[in-house]
Formats: sequence, structure tokens, C-alpha cells
Amino acid sequence: MAGLMLAPLVGRSQLMTPSDQTQITSWLGDGPLVFTDAFTSDTANPKTSVQFHLAADGIGPTITLASIKTYSGQTMTIGGFDPQSWDSYGGNTGNGFNTFVAGEPNAFIFNLTTDTIQYENSNASGYYYQTEDSSDIGPTWGIGTDLAFGAYLGYGSELLNRGAAFSYSYGGTFGTDILGNPASFDYLNGGIFDSFTVNELDVYTFAPPSKPTASPDGGTTALLLGLSGAVIALLKTRRTRRQTA
Repeated sequence: MAGLMLAPLVGRSQLMTPSDQTQITSWLGDGPLVFTDAFTSDTANPKTSVQFHLAADGIGPTITLASIKTYSGQTMTIGGFDPQSWDSYGGNTGNGFNTFVAGEPNAFIFNLTTDTIQYENSNASGYYYQTEDSSDIGPTWGIGTDLAFGAYLGYGSELLNRGAAFSYSYGGTFGTDILGNPASFDYLNGGIFDSFTVNELDVYTFAPPSKPTASPDGGTTALLLGLSGAVIALLKTRRTRRQTA
């Protein structure tokens, strides 16, 4: 997006770089935007899916960003956009998923390392299974699941230090997953392949910068008040003179 101006990043996160802000803002189709770090889990202080939902539920649209290490040892920065609020209790369908809502932007997942974005498919697998919402999993997109963080993957822990990718609800059914690999099942690892470890996971809210409150220039205001006072005083003097004449 040519000429895009960056707004400040709010919070402690060191993960989102200025170039990341530029790319994500262009994908969102708006800008400039202020990104606020609402939740962080990293190797020094790994958080659980329950802690994620306590921080992220009900706060509106979010961007999730994660630094990961793939099964082959490659470091990548990946994430996803949820146009709705996260939810611990079944999403807007009541069966664990949020669905596409007309008038809202499409959800998407992305890989900043490979400059790849995958939007939810415009069919039942995409629109009906936009994100999965449950207190025992972290941020999760699609029914595949296309991008997931947390205990749902079968590792026996709620810590958000692992994740996995697949391709079903985003970017084409049984296509290339967001890590760049062909989708394939691995029944020994929770039914989904392309597992990875998580170095850091951040969840951001975002909004346009607040507009400064309009106020007159202080010097100009003082001058105008001074002139008004002088005019009022002059009128009072003239009125007094006429009354005593």
C-alpha cells in the first residue's frame, strides 16, 4: 500500500515489526492502524488456552501472530485474522465454531515469511467453520484444522507451545497448507499434520489512531479574548459617558 503511514504499536510485544504492520494493514485493507498487544505467550512464560480466552474473548476482531519452528527446523512468522471476537463457549453457532457473517470481512490466515495469505473458502467448509472456539484450545481457524494452537492437537497439555497446520477450510480443500507443504493426515498426532513448536504467540487488537481533540491555538485564543475584553470595556465607557452627559 503506497504511502502507508504506520501508527504506533501499543504493548510489550517485540514480535510485530514495522514491515509486519505494513503487510498486515494492507491485507486488512485499511490504515493506518494502531495494533495493541492484548495477549502474549512465549517460551519464557508459556500460557494456556484458558489464559488466552480470558484475555481475548469478547474484545472484537484480532490479529494473531506467532513465531514458530517447523517440523523441518525452519523458523517462520505466521498468524491469522479473526473478524469476530474469540469465544470459550461454542462461537456463534453453539457447536464450537464461528461462521461467516454477511457484511463482515473474510477471515484469513497468513505466512509473513513466505508472503502468503489464505482466505476462508466460500463454501460450507470455509464459511461454516471460520474459527473454532473452545476454552481447551487456543486460536484456531477452520475445521481441518487449517491453523491451530493448543491442546486440541493431542499433545496432552493446554500450553500454547505447539500448533499444527492443514488445508481444508482455507486456501483450497486439501491443498497446500499455510506452511507451504501439501496437506496430509497424520493419525498419530491428533489427525492433522505439519506440527510445529511456538516460540512466541501474540494476539493484537487494532483500530485507527484516535483523532486529536480539536482546540483553537492557545495564543490566538488569548488574543481574541483580549480584544473582546477591550471592546466590551470601550462600549461600557461610551455608555457611561452618554448617561452622564
